[in-house]
Amino acid sequence: MSRKIDCNECGKFLFETDKQSDGAAGSEAQDKGFVFKMPFLFTNKYGCLFFCDHVCAKSFYDKNIPKDPEMSKKLEELKADIPRIAKETCKRIGKIVNRK
Repeated sequence: MSRKIDCNECGKFLFETDKQSDGAAGSEAQDKGFVFKMPFLFTNKYGCLFFCDHVCAKSFYDKNIPKDPEMSKKLEELKADIPRIAKETCKRIGKIVNRK
């Protein structure tokens, strides 16, 4: 069974998919160059959202997703820590690979 994916902001048809899971459809959307968002950290009103581009995503978020400065701060802190986490992960994977 096929499903149509439209932009949640402007309503433009984006693509058709046989993926029934929102996560799988979201991965497909990103592969096709669209924007997929899951705003569960900011609201429980929306599950998964699909957008044409970042302009539509920003417009939708500005109108519909409540601001949460505390959550935004935590996300920025996590993003800033990605390089350290990636380095440690690679180092540990290297140790596993080099074991004989």
